[in-house]
Amino acid sequence: MNIVTQEIPKPSRTPLEISHSQEGKKWHSVTKTGHLHLKGEDENHDFYFTLTSRQIVLDDIASLTLDILDQYGLAALAEALFAAHPARDEIRLPNQIDPEWLARMIRSGLITPTADGHTIFSGQLYQLTLNWLHHPERDALPLRYISTNGRRHPTRRPSAYQTLYSRYIPWIDKTIRFERADTTRHLGHFHQWMNDPRVDVFWEESGTEAKHRAFLENRLDDPRTEPLIGFFDDAPFGYFELYWAQEDRLGEHYKAEDFDRGWHVAIGEEAFRGKEYLTAWLPSLMHYMFLDDPRTQRIVGEPDAAHDQQNRNLMRSGFAGLKQVRFPHKTSLLVMLLRERFFDDRLYVPNFVRDEDAS
Repeated sequence: MNIVTQEIPKPSRTPLEISHSQEGKKWHSVTKTGHLHLKGEDENHDFYFTLTSRQIVLDDIASLTLDILDQYGLAALAEALFAAHPARDEIRLPNQIDPEWLARMIRSGLITPTADGHTIFSGQLYQLTLNWLHHPERDALPLRYISTNGRRHPTRRPSAYQTLYSRYIPWIDKTIRFERADTTRHLGHFHQWMNDPRVDVFWEESGTEAKHRAFLENRLDDPRTEPLIGFFDDAPFGYFELYWAQEDRLGEHYKAEDFDRGWHVAIGEEAFRGKEYLTAWLPSLMHYMFLDDPRTQRIVGEPDAAHDQQNRNLMRSGFAGLKQVRFPHKTSLLVMLLRERFFDDRLYVPNFVRDEDAS
């Protein structure tokens, strides 16, 4: 891991256009001041809204259109509004809504009844898979325990193929995407990255293409790990290795829970290193891990304990430093991010982005 922070935001786009990333659905939105145009494959809808200090309030006329939307359409509408106005964390719906449609959306988790009406909360929307996972599983894998190298742990669901997660990042005007690593499509990039001196300092995996093919095949065959390639738009930029902590060496050094998950990263492309892009890939990677299995409550890591700047930046990103862990080759700091902290504090949107929407 080599983590830095963002200090100077880019100016936001007006109007804000988003092609929403949904499995089997194609929604596109354009949001201007007080107006949202939502376009589906065979339908177009217009919504008007006003802003309060915390809420986005849909105009009463929206009640004539909302019940035409399915859950994917409503999720796209909500993502567009929260992306355009990140200082707000609630969408207030009109009072007069078709009761059957409303009941379906409440059961889906998109809408919550409140004392003054019905609301979409940002922290709940971002815990649903509708907008971001390309192969969402409708149910968590049934809980059955097995043992690996003497460690008892739940069986793990095999990773889906190709694109797993994508999300439009408005503050850099790019879409981030995570794909399952594939030796046919990604080996050349991985080989180049592992031989980059800046990557090799941390990974110590420089070598031949044959070595790197074997490395990826090992990770792909290991149910403990999920190797990913990150893209900004269509440009591959880095390698991300996720692991289940209970089966990992880190699990020997703290009381790992069944669905604790950890990560390693190598940003291979110079153009995508640094402050600007970290604010997109770091929260998106955490978001993917929390969405992939709803039982994951904690994300852990093991950065070098001597890397003061990196550890300070992880703390700013919501992680807590718990203790030092000694491995044969290094002393690490055990860090942890709680699911509740990530979603309640809306860490999927950096503070500087929310500060920009102060109107």
